[in-house]
Order: sequence, then C-alpha cells, then structure tokens
Amino acid sequence: MLLTARRVAWICERTGACVVGPPRRWRGLDGRRRLAWSVSFPSHAAKLKGLNLLARIDSRCDPRLREVAVEVASHAAPGRLALAKFCHAFVQACVRFTGEARETFASAYDTIRTGVGDCDDSAEALCALWMAVGFQARVVGLGRTEYPTHAAAQVNLGTRDRPRWVWGETTIAARFGEHPYVAKARLGTRGRGDI
Repeated sequence: MLLTARRVAWICERTGACVVGPPRRWRGLDGRRRLAWSVSFPSHAAKLKGLNLLARIDSRCDPRLREVAVEVASHAAPGRLALAKFCHAFVQACVRFTGEARETFASAYDTIRTGVGDCDDSAEALCALWMAVGFQARVVGLGRTEYPTHAAAQVNLGTRDRPRWVWGETTIAARFGEHPYVAKARLGTRGRGDI
C-alpha cells in the first residue's frame, strides 16, 4: 500500500499500520513523480479505517476538494436526498474504474481530477465529497469471504442517532441506493471478480 508523506504518519498512528522499507519515487495517475512510502496494514479492517480517515482528511483539509464540493452542490436540486444523489452521479460520471498494478490510495481530489481510480479510490472520493457537503459517509468493504475484495461508499440519510445507510456504488452503473451485488446482477457485469 503506498501513501504520500503528508498522510503516512497520521494513518499509521491511528490504524496500527507500519511503514515497510524506505520511501520510493513513483509516478501518479496524473504523470507527476511523487515520494511515497509502502505501508502494511495489520488487517482489512485497519485498511478500511485508513480509507475512512483519508476521506475525512480530504473533506476537511483539501481546499481543492472543497471547491469541487461547492460547485457540485450549486448544481444539485434542493434537498438532502437530491444533493446525495447528485454527488453520487458526479463521481460515477467523472471517475472511470481501472485496476492498479500496486494498491495506492489517491486523494479524493486527484481521483476526481484525473478521472481514473479503482474501487477504493472512487469510494473514498465519493465519501470525501459527501462529507465536504455535510453528510456522514463511510467506505465499506465487500467480499464473499472474510477478506473484502471490493470497496463501496455509503451515505447516512438518517440521523446520527438513527442512521439510514444508503449505497453509493461508483465503479459500475449502479443506481443510487442499489447494493453493488444487486447492480452487478442487474447489469450482467462480467470480468469484475471484485464485486
């Protein structure tokens, strides 16, 4: 797992992850060279916790993502449900699913700007966007075994005391609120063993 310098210590401290080896240079999806550390998470639960922490960091601390959130919100119809649906449609339309040779977490803004990412990148981007416009959101792992093979976003359309978690699958043409497995069956998506 590769993480950039500004995130590595914070994530390791909160998830129990540890840095593996010295930092290395890598080329991001946008073609720029960056310095990154390889990080090993102690469990899949810790990896999901790391994704959710990254979404929270991006939603609060990245002014570029906050500008995107303001722009997206300005085009949505009035109401919380309409805004949640519009954010989902925006990320689904902007980010094309692509696998990664090596698992890398991109920032939400970079995923939206480059327009490509795998399931955890698009789920984190959607969660960060939802959080930036005022929703509670989370990245959830899915898999038919004890090890998740897919990540998808969920938004809380209820309250903190009485949550109502709604799906936001972005890597296939899922409808807002549709479970990723149901969407895959409806669409007849082949070649995606992760869902």
